[in-house]
Amino acid sequence: MEEKPESASDFKISTYDWSVRLFRILKKLLSVNIKLHHDAGQVESGDIFLFNHFSRFETFIPQYLIHEATGSYCYSVAHADFFANEDSAFTNYLNSVGVIPHNHPQLFSLLAKAILHGHKVVIFPEGGMVKDRSVIDEHGHYKVYSRSADVRRKQHTGSAVLAMGLDAFKSAVNHADKKGKREQLQHWCDQLDFAHVDQLLEACQRPTEIVPANITFYPLRINDNILLRGSELLSKGLSLRASEELLIEGNILLKDTDMDVRLGNPIHPADYWRWWEHVLSRHISPKMDELEDFFYFTEHPDSIYKKLFSRSIYQHAAKVRDDYMVGMYEATTVNLSHIASALIMQLLREGVFDIDHDVFHHACYLAIKRIQKQPGAHLHRTLANPIFYKDLAKGNSKELEQFLELAGLAQLIRLSETRYHFQPKLLDEHAFDEIRRENPVAVYSNEVAPLRYLQICIQAALSEGRHIDKKQLATCFFDDQVLAYHNDKAKFSQDKYLDINAKESATADPAPFLLFPQKETGAAIVTVHGFLASPAEVRGFGQYLTQQGYIAIGPRLAGHGTSPADLRERHYEEWLDDVRRTITIAQGYADHVFLTGFSTGGALALHVASENPGCLCGTAAVSVPIRFQDKAMMLVPLVHGVNQIAQLLSFREGVKPYLDNVPEHANINYRSIPLHGLNELRKLIADLQPRLKLIEKPVSVFQGDRDPVVAPESAQIIYDQLQVNDKVLELIPSETHGILFQNTNMLHDKLIAFFNNHLKVATQ
Repeated sequence: MEEKPESASDFKISTYDWSVRLFRILKKLLSVNIKLHHDAGQVESGDIFLFNHFSRFETFIPQYLIHEATGSYCYSVAHADFFANEDSAFTNYLNSVGVIPHNHPQLFSLLAKAILHGHKVVIFPEGGMVKDRSVIDEHGHYKVYSRSADVRRKQHTGSAVLAMGLDAFKSAVNHADKKGKREQLQHWCDQLDFAHVDQLLEACQRPTEIVPANITFYPLRINDNILLRGSELLSKGLSLRASEELLIEGNILLKDTDMDVRLGNPIHPADYWRWWEHVLSRHISPKMDELEDFFYFTEHPDSIYKKLFSRSIYQHAAKVRDDYMVGMYEATTVNLSHIASALIMQLLREGVFDIDHDVFHHACYLAIKRIQKQPGAHLHRTLANPIFYKDLAKGNSKELEQFLELAGLAQLIRLSETRYHFQPKLLDEHAFDEIRRENPVAVYSNEVAPLRYLQICIQAALSEGRHIDKKQLATCFFDDQVLAYHNDKAKFSQDKYLDINAKESATADPAPFLLFPQKETGAAIVTVHGFLASPAEVRGFGQYLTQQGYIAIGPRLAGHGTSPADLRERHYEEWLDDVRRTITIAQGYADHVFLTGFSTGGALALHVASENPGCLCGTAAVSVPIRFQDKAMMLVPLVHGVNQIAQLLSFREGVKPYLDNVPEHANINYRSIPLHGLNELRKLIADLQPRLKLIEKPVSVFQGDRDPVVAPESAQIIYDQLQVNDKVLELIPSETHGILFQNTNMLHDKLIAFFNNHLKVATQ
């Protein structure tokens, strides 16, 4: 029998704990933004955590994240070169924090024992850094480049062998318990340092769980950094390998990089055993005196049964290995550079070396929208939230600019006035220690090559981008409005907003709407809600519009329909952008567009009308607040300014961040008014008035004659400042503000008459 494995007694909790504290400090000093994603309890239930490997420093991060999330201590495996000097302080440190050399003669049994005692294990099955991120070959098989062998090889099966052997041991323990073999159980208990048999049995009741995980960095940068420059000064010339690593990995650490660590779906080794293998395991387990026998007998099995069992373990290990590699890369966090790079490499495969800007932008955008709908896809926050990519179809995107700068710096893409030109260097072969610097586009593309769904989405988006359908784009743009609502709602439903949200009573559906008539007139009406409200305020009118043959679109203004805390963070320019984007959506469905808005929505409609969009046929503005009945509105800028000073000095909420509101429609409007939001409304009104003279298309102004909120003279002010010939002012007998919602004095029909009259003119 082989020598009994060590008990990993060098592990020191005190050293591990201060290492965690040190890393916590370093994390705050560095510019890498680390986010652990786990939504199925994997971090608690997992035993063996497997990560892809792209940089040196990430070797230490998974252990820290797992400990931070669960309090569990992690063992890990490192290359034996780190342990070359057995008496060095570094080797002693590695031993004390649970790092075991990969060639340890009892590696499997040491790790299995650690798992049985409630610890976790972190392994990098690729065996080394994969700088090119190329993990599958041309046949779709998972393989990586081995620096030592200078060949491409399959990823290691060690993690799978560990899991299968440990699961076999657990099965043997449970079978011995079932048969009442207390002597054998006690022997295993003593060997594994359990205080009593019940502890061993409890440990073996838990299913062994492998958790494949992915670490994705974004963005990559190849410009110089202080680490590289300092090292070059001190060393008088670095090796190619060292300079490349300082360049790429120094930028990751120092230049605001997102590090998404995502845990994939768990894999359970117990699912791989066949029935007859359970019988075989029960037959040989009485002869397995110690835990290591479930791993090390495989080299020289002393019976036909052990030989069969050994073969089963290694056959299953290969299947488990293939499955966890799939799971590892399915957990990749997809970003815009992945999409742009995959598009470029697809074009090159088609023999296309340049593309129109608009086609490329549309293809990138449409790819995002397709990928969002893929089950199991994981999107970087800049692709999950439309606020980051909403103008990508027009070529306006910080993330796109970042990618183009990277590709330009590497001399991979040249930009002309209307086209992107792909350089031959994109197809060149680069050494393993050069490719991250010389061809980051290929690196990005390689990283998502295992994602079959992404490749399909890329090909479809490229085809669609070449023959863009404005209705399809409009559908995507509206989907972004709905998605933005859900993102904002989720953000402002967090616990820290519970107090302000508890005061709210709105129950009506606040989501944006897009309604189609059974028989279309060929026109669309963009209907904008008011301050503190949501699309629910104008949805009834929208439904009436469809009965008259109009497409009705109701945008949700930023900050509305979610939480007063959301509105407190918004600016009126965002509201204007919401209206502009909705006009673009309307153009996708109809050649003729009208704008109508209530209260603040009316002010926004008039402001956008002053920009004279070509598709616009006219604007109807209802109860627009130029003057207010409440004279305290004059003090809003002053109080808002005091709030800002108070926040600056004390880091608190301010003197009075919210005012109480008693809404006419409690199921729609906020009950708390952010002072910041009121100040933005006043700024909108001030910006609007000098723009009224610029409006060139017909305008109809409606105002309640005894409005308790908006001073009725507001309508006259607007009417007088309009210089367009076709303008109408009508006062509606009413003692309430919400005349559009309430359809006071048949206001809906008056608006329909306005739209019908001017649609006839537009279509003549």
